[in-house]
Amino acid sequence: YGKSYMPAVVSFQILIIMTGVMFLYETFRQVLVVSNRQKKVFWAMLTGAIVNIILNLILIPKYSLNGAAFATLLTNFMIFFLFLKFILKYTEVKPFSRKILWETAAVLAASGIMYLLISRNFVYNLPVILSILIGMAAYFIALLIFKIFFKIFLKSFSKNYAKL
Repeated sequence: YGKSYMPAVVSFQILIIMTGVMFLYETFRQVLVVSNRQKKVFWAMLTGAIVNIILNLILIPKYSLNGAAFATLLTNFMIFFLFLKFILKYTEVKPFSRKILWETAAVLAASGIMYLLISRNFVYNLPVILSILIGMAAYFIALLIFKIFFKIFLKSFSKNYAKL
């Protein structure tokens, strides 16, 4: 697309991180819906919208597109923590179980690998759709590897724990 799109690179990278945060909080959102706590989801999202508007008014005049991307990232982190607070307070779900923590670590690691790959010049300079496809493939392959490792780890842990 040429050098005219270079100013959007940092914003795009911020939004990639934001997407990872959204993946994390989506599970929490679903737990709240299944637990019949849709009003909590509504209030968290409404609060997020209001905070995002305020942050945009503050950050866009000074940081332009990057300010808008950063405001969106901060808003999504806030929504994540609101959902987490609501789950801990209003449901019996334990979001810090070993399995959930491992899954979260696997998602974060796969996201990091995807980010490192697509931010390299040899991928970054490809057409956007090809970069997206490469990023998706890297993410899912890394996630699959982590899930296989997790199953092996659990089997090993179970065998060692049974001997005690």
